[in-house]
Amino acid sequence: MILWKNTVEEAVPIGAIPEQIDFALSRLSPAEQVKLYNSGSFFDRAAIPIEDYAAIGERVRQFDRVIVESHPSLINERLSAFAICCAAN
Repeated sequence: MILWKNTVEEAVPIGAIPEQIDFALSRLSPAEQVKLYNSGSFFDRAAIPIEDYAAIGERVRQFDRVIVESHPSLINERLSAFAICCAAN
C-alpha cells in the first residue's frame, strides 16, 4: 500500500474537510467512534486548515472517541485547539 498515493501537493481549501465529513456521515451507520484519516498528518498546517477545526468539531463531537492520525513531530498547540472544538457545547 502506498500511503502518499492520494496526497496532494497544494494546501487543502478551507471547508473541504467538513464537506467530506458530511458526505461520509450521511452514508455511514451510527457509531461510537470516528477516525479522521487524511493520507497525511492531521495537524499539518497544509493538511487540515485550522479554520476548519470548529466545523469539524461540530460534526464529530457526537462520538465517544475521535481518532486522528498525525506525525508525532506535529503534535503541538494545534492538538489543544482541535480538542477544544470537539468538546465545545
